Amino acid sequence: LNYLDNNFDVVSFPDDDCIYPENCLERVACIFSDNPKTHILSGVNTPLQNYEIKVGDSRLSSLNKYNVWRNGPTYVFFYSTQAVKTVGGYDPQLGPSPTSPFMSGEDTDYSIRVINQFGNGLKDTALKISHPTFSVENDVDYCKCVGYALGRMRVLEKHHYPYWFKLMNKLYPLKGFFANLFNKKI
Repeated sequence: LNYLDNNFDVVSFPDDDCIYPENCLERVACIFSDNPKTHILSGVNTPLQNYEIKVGDSRLSSLNKYNVWRNGPTYVFFYSTQAVKTVGGYDPQLGPSPTSPFMSGEDTDYSIRVINQFGNGLKDTALKISHPTFSVENDVDYCKCVGYALGRMRVLEKHHYPYWFKLMNKLYPLKGFFANLFNKKI
């Protein structure tokens, strides 16, 4: 982010194992062009079995500092160059680092900073982007989950989210914990 080439109008951070629809870039360019006050656009993280090669008609909705959490993987976001230049780089205290306990949150923090600076963005629910699913199967994965949770809580604190929203974020993982607990053989 700190070495942005001035020749680009839109910036994204794709993952090497993501699958994007064939008309993804045209779609993104068109949405930004039709909505010049938009500085952040999100597609939808989609399981591989629901992936579609070609995107259908655009279905735009508002992207704000609350729903950005439900659609937060780095690879589904697109930012205007103006937003990237204004907001700057990722917070070095967040994300994978040998000196930080926060193994995630850098991407969501970045999106929130863009929304705080420029106002709500757009989410295109027809723009489906696929990525392999993460599953917890061993102790290393559990450590990663703890690091991700610490990062999430740090971002919630950093941006002064209300108590009720922080509580929802703390309780939500318990749903998966209990479902997983009862599915394991003891």
